[in-house]
Amino acid sequence: MEKWKCAQTDWIPITITRDEVRRFAKGIMEEDLIYFDEEKAREQGFEDLPLPVTMPVTFWRYFSIPWLEKVNEPLIHGKQGFEYQQPLICNHTYQGQLILNDVYEKSGSKGTMIFLEHTLNLYFQNELHAQVFTTLILFKKEGAS
Repeated sequence: MEKWKCAQTDWIPITITRDEVRRFAKGIMEEDLIYFDEEKAREQGFEDLPLPVTMPVTFWRYFSIPWLEKVNEPLIHGKQGFEYQQPLICNHTYQGQLILNDVYEKSGSKGTMIFLEHTLNLYFQNELHAQVFTTLILFKKEGAS
């Protein structure tokens, strides 16, 4: 895994529809109408439905991630963080790139764990709108390097 440190995916376009926002918001039991009703969103100053703050966790499905392709062990979602310069809005096409910032190991009573720290950058019209920080954890197989 160490060889992938600082690897980056290709930039890809990501466009989220109103229906996707509504389904995600319903799934997380969000009650704020700005995620369901365009008029309520506009009343709050949004040009369309904003994406719930945690919705970018679903964006990973759009990426081909070479450093995870041959991982057969279960991945554990360690932690997540979000930084927004601008709210994300449905029907905008964002350019996204996933970066593997760091790879490191920790040994414990249950064996060795490999930590993979990522940043997802989301740009709209060449301006950074959001960054999502994700740490994934996998258990190292005995004898693997």
